Amino acid sequence: MNKEPFIHVSNLSAFTKEKRILEGLNFECFENQKIALIGANGAGKTTLLRCLMRLIAFEGSITIHGRAIQEFSKKQLARKIAYAPQQIPKNIPFTVCEFLQMARFSNERTDLATNQSSLHFIEPILNQTGLREIAHRPISSLSGGERQRANIAAALAQDAPMLVLDEPYAHLDPAQQASIHNLLKEISTQKKLSLLIATHDLNWISEHCERIIALKNGKIIFDQNPDFILKKPILEEIFETKFLITQHPEKKCPLILSNP
Repeated sequence: MNKEPFIHVSNLSAFTKEKRILEGLNFECFENQKIALIGANGAGKTTLLRCLMRLIAFEGSITIHGRAIQEFSKKQLARKIAYAPQQIPKNIPFTVCEFLQMARFSNERTDLATNQSSLHFIEPILNQTGLREIAHRPISSLSGGERQRANIAAALAQDAPMLVLDEPYAHLDPAQQASIHNLLKEISTQKKLSLLIATHDLNWISEHCERIIALKNGKIIFDQNPDFILKKPILEEIFETKFLITQHPEKKCPLILSNP
């Protein structure tokens, strides 16, 4: 592992309408790490991701390879971190293909409408995310699950070394969830990407993430490996609900179930 962190967060705090959402966060992300961000709804996960993308104001320091993110232009930041929010709007007036081409804005210097290199780059992404057959449909005509796949595909199209994903499995049926699970594993492994993913899917975390950052009331209460955090008393402290943990009958890894 590179000793220099890819991202360094120091004393990060954020406020919304005079309410403190995040308070005094400190952590580092290194290249090629797969990190899960967990916590109950309202813990501050989305706010943290939006701070990392410089979408909202914050106090404290966030650096990429030692350089403050405020010093990056939008294109420069997009070449470092690709972000997929929880949802994309229904009324985007573009096709899936056009939407992915626009995600290439930081990498292309010519008119995207006629840029063959852009089209060539997104072809395999359309196939990997199962969007090939609907590539020329308007985003506005897609189902919630299809829009979510387009959302993730657009992040991949940025070709950044780090993916920041906010609940990428939301609105997906079980088959689509499995497809996205496999896709993220494949992409992050083959391209050696860093991954920071806010998710409630604790079972996927147990198989594929090497580190978990747990938020509660806007503070980091745990930053450990899955073997430490994915235990009944730790999870119950984080989420304030009961859990049942047993062994998966096929994979022989922990199987985590909410047990209120």
